[in-house]
Amino acid sequence: MAKGATGSGSPRWKPVIRACQMLAQKNDGIVLVGLAGPSGAGKTVFTEKILNFMPSIALILIDNYNDSSRIVDGNFDDPGLTDYDTLLQNISDLKAGNQV
Repeated sequence: MAKGATGSGSPRWKPVIRACQMLAQKNDGIVLVGLAGPSGAGKTVFTEKILNFMPSIALILIDNYNDSSRIVDGNFDDPGLTDYDTLLQNISDLKAGNQV
């Protein structure tokens, strides 16, 4: 990645940030945006950029639903580590206005 490519002023972030802002303005309910990618792909950096422009959003980190005791051969990206039932229940609860 080129030096400065992830800066908050970088043009590559602006369309996504603007789209998130527009969704938030036009939607009376919850806007759910999923962000996926392998370890080290830049998901955290990207999320930090969005938080800079939209500090009131809530984050649900899938890492919080992973069972680290089941990691095999250092593969943190194994989908079998994730408790999807709890994740989906938490998303459903949030959409219903409940605290999780």
